[in-house]
Amino acid sequence: MEALSQPSFQSSLRPSYFLGTYLMAVFLIFIISLVLGIVLAWVFPKEAFTFFQGTLSNLPPIQDISNAQLFFQIFLHNLSIAAGMFLLGIFFGIVPIVIIFLNGATIGLFAFVLVQGMGLKTTLIGLLPHGIFEIPGVLIAAALGMLLGFNVLQHVFGKNAPAFGKTFWYSFRRFVIFVIPLLLVAAFVESYVTQALLGLTTS
Repeated sequence: MEALSQPSFQSSLRPSYFLGTYLMAVFLIFIISLVLGIVLAWVFPKEAFTFFQGTLSNLPPIQDISNAQLFFQIFLHNLSIAAGMFLLGIFFGIVPIVIIFLNGATIGLFAFVLVQGMGLKTTLIGLLPHGIFEIPGVLIAAALGMLLGFNVLQHVFGKNAPAFGKTFWYSFRRFVIFVIPLLLVAAFVESYVTQALLGLTTS
């Protein structure tokens, strides 16, 4: 019996043992908050539109910058959010959970407002091409942050857990291998492909 139980115990001390659980958790949080954002926009359409306009007014007009500048702005913005979730996740995983929830709700609210004003087709063209890369990148970063945070929590309560240094190195490598490339592709698609597709729909 000991020989059979040993591999299971050893696998539970690997960071990879927990990562799938946190990926599923952040995905569920994102979906729930996305639906909540849509519902809030549907129930409070005027307030949602006002919030949408206020957010847009704080952004620089993309007509005044080149595609390359837009690419770097988008990439650095998304990278800062992803890195913040990853590094600040050390505080028991709270920060990535909060950021994913707020981002999901905001996307849901904005999507509802855009559909009402521009139609479903234009909204999908504006959000979907880069979103299929950006959202997984952000979710992986959040899951890695949760992995760090709950690893710290396990050590605080004296639970059997992978060494923090091992967990951090495991998470950092996956941040570099998965998150950064996904965000690079997402920024490229949003600044070049999405802009071109939107130009075709409005021409």
